[in-house]
Amino acid sequence: MRKRISKTCPICGRDFTFRSSGEANNKKRVYCSNTCAGKYRSSLPGRMELFEATIGPKRGTGKMPEHNYKNSEHMKRNWADPAYRACVLPSYQGKTFLSRGGNGQPTKPQLILADLTGLPMEYPIPTASVRDRFISLPHCYKVDLADPDAKLAIEVDGRTHDQPKWKFLDQRKTEVLNALGWTVVRFKNEEVLANPDAVVLEIEKLRKSKE
Repeated sequence: MRKRISKTCPICGRDFTFRSSGEANNKKRVYCSNTCAGKYRSSLPGRMELFEATIGPKRGTGKMPEHNYKNSEHMKRNWADPAYRACVLPSYQGKTFLSRGGNGQPTKPQLILADLTGLPMEYPIPTASVRDRFISLPHCYKVDLADPDAKLAIEVDGRTHDQPKWKFLDQRKTEVLNALGWTVVRFKNEEVLANPDAVVLEIEKLRKSKE
């Protein structure tokens, strides 16, 4: 017969009891209810910023932008196809939108800089050593180009990076990489396309300053 365990909720201060189902469960059960557990999660650093970056600070308007309706219908049609789900679902497992890093495939500005500097593209940087300092970290962050010896990460950003969600992601990615000892420098696509030599010169200066 399972014994009853008594604890005090650290959020509301209420005493509560539950039936034990093993030592591991005893340690897991900390709060008296899902409501108190939710209050704790909401208090974690970065939670409100994450919420506003994803949902937005204003809610309840009851109106969705036209392009969102189109995207929604497009996604419904895709997910109704079993072949599409079987192909896509494995890539989503264990990931959140916070896991984003790298473009998946090189962009033209990225290829230009890689050709001029000789630096590797889509370079993975493991995050294991700082996982206890940030929530929902991926196993690694990929950067557009990198100088591993100088610990210099170079990101080439398109116009989507001006959106609030991606600004939040970029800032978080920079904070994580800084905590790992990397310096992050960002350039706009337009900068690279208009004057790649000037961008390369700035990169070389940064590389030399870190020698």
